[in-house]
Amino acid sequence: MSDIRPYDIKVSQSIAAVNAIRPFNCILLMPFEARFDQVAKVIHDTVSKRLEEFAASFGPEPPRIERLDWVTSAGVIQREIWEKINEADLIFCDIIGYNPNVMFETGVAAAWKKIWQVVFIKDRFFKQQSAFDIEPLRYTEYELTSDGLQRFRDKITQLTTNALIAFPIDK
Repeated sequence: MSDIRPYDIKVSQSIAAVNAIRPFNCILLMPFEARFDQVAKVIHDTVSKRLEEFAASFGPEPPRIERLDWVTSAGVIQREIWEKINEADLIFCDIIGYNPNVMFETGVAAAWKKIWQVVFIKDRFFKQQSAFDIEPLRYTEYELTSDGLQRFRDKITQLTTNALIAFPIDK
């Protein structure tokens, strides 16, 4: 049962052989609700477009952009979550509503990854006092309007570029 704890997954993956040529991995941590589908699609499409420009850097496997409810595999979901976070080069965390699962996963991602690899996002119109531990962090806000989505795409493009600059050196 210990193989569902984040620490145990991190340790087991750290002693496994590392493939020098690997795909770029991006994951989206957000509630599994239909209202987040549009934001997930914008991130997926924007990151995909940026990655296409760097396609020669990835080797034989295509980059992966995943939201965990898009993954269809057998096994223990907790183990898969921690593996995906550990393998990720870029993580988008939608903290709207402070969903307990997303907040826990976000905390693990923030502990394991470099600051530019974890992007906190939230709806600009979401008004709730920030949780104390994440209040000082920078957020990338989105608006579900045509102008707002374009600004969000521009920010996502820049954040993806920043992660690509460090890829694959900065695991």
